[in-house]
Amino acid sequence: MSEFSIVEFIKILQSNMYNVSQEKLFEKLFAPFYNEMDSEDSDQISMSSKKVSEIMNGKAGIHSQFKAVIDSASVDEVAETFKKDICPYISLESVERIKWLFSSMIEDDKDIPPKDVCRLTALIESEKDLSEVLAGLFKYAVCIPYEKPVKEPKIHYCSSVIKRTDESDILAECKEQFGSYIDLDKTKDAKQLETGKMYKLTTECGLKQVMVRATFMTKLWFTYNGIRYEAETSISNWISESYMNNQLSAGKAEFSLIFKGLNKDNGTVHIYIIGEM
Repeated sequence: MSEFSIVEFIKILQSNMYNVSQEKLFEKLFAPFYNEMDSEDSDQISMSSKKVSEIMNGKAGIHSQFKAVIDSASVDEVAETFKKDICPYISLESVERIKWLFSSMIEDDKDIPPKDVCRLTALIESEKDLSEVLAGLFKYAVCIPYEKPVKEPKIHYCSSVIKRTDESDILAECKEQFGSYIDLDKTKDAKQLETGKMYKLTTECGLKQVMVRATFMTKLWFTYNGIRYEAETSISNWISESYMNNQLSAGKAEFSLIFKGLNKDNGTVHIYIIGEM
């Protein structure tokens, strides 16, 4: 179950309304408060499609000016917006489902203080008009910080073909030199990896030490769509040799890989980057 937030509030509401997109719902919810702001505050706020997308994807939070105006508004004032612009798009058959979804999410969210859980669930279970219930939940949700923490990539191995300095962004350098890659973590629809194409994949890998042309190498392999792919990696290109040795001892580890298909017939790839991305 997701954590309760303005993003989840909008998702639940929109999925139980008809003929209203997320972007349109966002506008319906926030436009009345935007119009109440001083011009100095409203001029600093963007309600563009890009901004709405960033908020809905957790890449940005709600503008602080919105939070201030909505927090200071009474429940009755906010309920008026729901009664006029939101509730007419919700069918009677969806009301109990909406309440149940909100109640379940709030009860499961460990970041909401117990007293607030009791207060919000009591509001949901009350005989109040749906517009008042949604207004109370909206006022609470809009003030919850909601920005997904940016996950810093952790690089364990970088191929020597990537020209870089210690200070450079390895992922950016790889992209600049070799172009964009197909992110298999997102698509999951490639049936077979193609020769010459770049990919990113997070998967469990096997590791062992092998001798290649009188030099010790770390062999890494993984399976994708039932086909085994493998590559040899130079020990000197691992950021930490002790880390690599620990993974060799374990015999397997989950990694994110950026690689190019070299020969689809025998499953050979060249790995550019190994890490946690």
